Amino acid sequence: MVCIAITGGLASGKSTMSAYLRHRFGIAVLDADDVVSSLYRHDTKIIDDLVTYFGTRILKVHGGIDTKLLADLIFSSDRHRDFVQSVVHPVVRDRLRLFSKQHTHQYVFCVVPLLYETNTAEHYDATLVVDCDSAQQRERALQRGMREDIVSRIMAMQSTRAQKLSIADDVVY
Repeated sequence: MVCIAITGGLASGKSTMSAYLRHRFGIAVLDADDVVSSLYRHDTKIIDDLVTYFGTRILKVHGGIDTKLLADLIFSSDRHRDFVQSVVHPVVRDRLRLFSKQHTHQYVFCVVPLLYETNTAEHYDATLVVDCDSAQQRERALQRGMREDIVSRIMAMQSTRAQKLSIADDVVY
């Protein structure tokens, strides 16, 4: 089995690529962002850790983490972002590893948006970078309803296109 990481910047087309692989070829794909969303809704340890750090304001009325508020907090403070990443990233890495080991398909893909930033490319057999120019990224993110200030902060914090491309075994534009 070959485990391939898909990475790319904000709104670069990673989800579109994942959907294509799933639907066209029946390939197993797990997206780290989906894992994080599930953790924010169901993982009591992560929820408790975040509440301990940020207070109950981080909770939604019907349970789980208010991800819009969390995004505001982590993209306004390196300290907040570092804390959240220290709590969430190890669990996500474990889930991605488990996923890749559980499948017997010839190919398995894991979408890891922060592959370069977390220095984890060596955990995969190959890296596929999904790339587009920054103007297109910004336009796509805004069309999804993201706020301009959040889009700008995320794009500023992510690795550059050149950095992502430097770890690519292949690129889809």
